[in-house]
Amino acid sequence: MLALLVSLALTVVTGLIADQGYGNASSRQGLSSAVAQALAGEPNRPQAGHAGQEKESTIGEAHALLANISLALIVFHVLGVALASFVHRENLIRAMITGEKRANEDIEDA
Repeated sequence: MLALLVSLALTVVTGLIADQGYGNASSRQGLSSAVAQALAGEPNRPQAGHAGQEKESTIGEAHALLANISLALIVFHVLGVALASFVHRENLIRAMITGEKRANEDIEDA
């Protein structure tokens, strides 16, 4: 779980760093424009001659790698919850939503 939280935080940070110069108000209409372009499938590229393009490419690659790691950790987390629910014979999803788990004596009787 800790690895998942760290991975998500790093994905957000690298995404914000990689977006500098792309979606800011001076180069476009801001974040809403960048989101609209992404939804429309338009490439969000810097203008020709943009300084630091190689650095942004490296940050972008790190962001993509971290996003993929985050997705893998999410899958492992969901599978782990499903396995733990099966092994312990309790509905952990319900417990996460309601905040209530069965008492230990209820689990031993089951």
